[in-house]
Amino acid sequence: MRKEILVAIFIGICLGLIIILGVWIANKSLLLKKDSSGNQTEKTETINLSPTPLAKESISLEIIAPKDNSISNSEFVELSGKTNPNAIIAVVYPDGETILEADDDGNFTTKISLIGADNEIKITAYDLEGNEETKIINIVFSTAEI
Repeated sequence: MRKEILVAIFIGICLGLIIILGVWIANKSLLLKKDSSGNQTEKTETINLSPTPLAKESISLEIIAPKDNSISNSEFVELSGKTNPNAIIAVVYPDGETILEADDDGNFTTKISLIGADNEIKITAYDLEGNEETKIINIVFSTAEI
């Protein structure tokens, strides 16, 4: 059994070397070209790798209520804010998610439910061009007397 393993390893190494040699020869032949006199010269290409800036505009997103890191004694809170007109807003919170559309002025309002303790609420606005803006707010729901 030991003999078969050694033979398999040897064959694998040989096949790997043959493949590497074939790739190396293929790459070398692609880089060589014949000039007008029939001599082979090395082909060189210049590739411009400078990044081009994306022409995306920014989308604005402002959360008016509730304020970040606030404490609520109610299970439901009204989330309101302002963004670009007719933008789509996705609200993800621990007890669910809501998708709504801003009005013609960019205002939006929705009611969300809270769970006991800390609630991380992620609000993302998308405009028609595919731009997006995300805000995350935290609200603590507690019925304890302070």
